[in-house]
Amino acid sequence: ISRRNTEKSSEAEKRIRLSDDNVEVNKKTIEKLLRTNSQIISKLELNDDNKNNNTIDTEYIKELVKKVSKILFENFVYPSQEEYRLATEKYLKDENPEFIRQFKKNQWILFFEKKIAPTLVQQHRSIRGTFTSRVKDVMYSVYEVTGHKLPSINTQASPSKIQEWKSKPEVKRCYNILFKKVKDGQPTTYMSLIIDKDKFTHSDDDSHDGNDVDDGGDRAADDRAGAADDGVTNDGRPNDGAANDDAANDGAANDGAANDGIADDDILSIDSYNTEEEGRYVNSLLENYGLHKK
Repeated sequence: ISRRNTEKSSEAEKRIRLSDDNVEVNKKTIEKLLRTNSQIISKLELNDDNKNNNTIDTEYIKELVKKVSKILFENFVYPSQEEYRLATEKYLKDENPEFIRQFKKNQWILFFEKKIAPTLVQQHRSIRGTFTSRVKDVMYSVYEVTGHKLPSINTQASPSKIQEWKSKPEVKRCYNILFKKVKDGQPTTYMSLIIDKDKFTHSDDDSHDGNDVDDGGDRAADDRAGAADDGVTNDGRPNDGAANDDAANDGAANDGAANDGIADDDILSIDSYNTEEEGRYVNSLLENYGLHKK
């Protein structure tokens, strides 16, 4: 009896060991299968991404960029990366929902950042550069015909030169009368005159076109916006530098007291303007001449 009990106990222990071994084998097998499945899923998603990238018409992307950039500029002169993406998403959801439905959220963000954002940013800069140059030309013209002389300034000049220009009495005078009436008893201000003259000079069709960029976004759409008016203002005066979006006021003195009242925060606030349109004009001309506070 004792021998049979010993044999039974040994068999039971053997079965337990086999059971434990099976559990360990099954665990390793399951882990291996999960890793394999994960790799397969990743490859399938990669193939889907490549398929989408290869089948999407590049010409459509170029047209999309042109339309979104025009709409975006109406609301944001200096959009953030998120605002670029949200504006594109809104346009697609309104105009071509099937296009954006083909992407999962992460796929869409990746596609936007690689295929749309670089060109969209450049196109927006092109529009902004063209707009800024136009404002500058019209502003000079309006001041001249109304008997005011606004000195020219090289926007690539040193901070000391820019500050010297800002300190000139005639520059302060021109800045301070922007929202004043041209003639007593009439509603027209210098700013509204600038806006009206620009609208008369440029049709709605080309008012915010900028310069087209290629779908790669490899170069600045407008050569940093400096070539927008071929280096010459509309009455022959030299352009004196690029109307780009960043370099025009690099290092410019904007430390409060040094501004002598120019580019005051309250003045630059969009709430101070009669319309959002006037706000865009002021921001553009201030930025062009190094007056915009960073």
